[in-house]
Amino acid sequence: MKILTSQKDLENALSDLTLRPVDYLKLEKFGDLGFNCGCGNVHSLNDEFYAAKIFSAEPDKQLYMCKNSPAITFVQIDKGILTDEVITLWTAKIDLFQDYGMDIIKKNKSYINVKSQFE
Repeated sequence: MKILTSQKDLENALSDLTLRPVDYLKLEKFGDLGFNCGCGNVHSLNDEFYAAKIFSAEPDKQLYMCKNSPAITFVQIDKGILTDEVITLWTAKIDLFQDYGMDIIKKNKSYINVKSQFE
């Protein structure tokens, strides 16, 4: 898992994504499949008690905000033939996202897909 620590890191991670609304991925079919959160714990893709979904991205990616720590975590779901797997791509402190993330997302070519979530 990569740890983003600067505005440039966050810009590189967010600028080329194809953004989708938070409910774009139908995660219910993955049951209790979990991901390694930036807080150090494993959270379920579907348990919003510990981690809230912020937005989805193509293909099969989801950004979460941890409710136990000041972390955001970006994951990718790899759908396998026999088993599915979640790969944590990166994590960052929520402060970094709050300071720069929305400005970066608003410049994204697919921002129109998620604009209503942030208004």
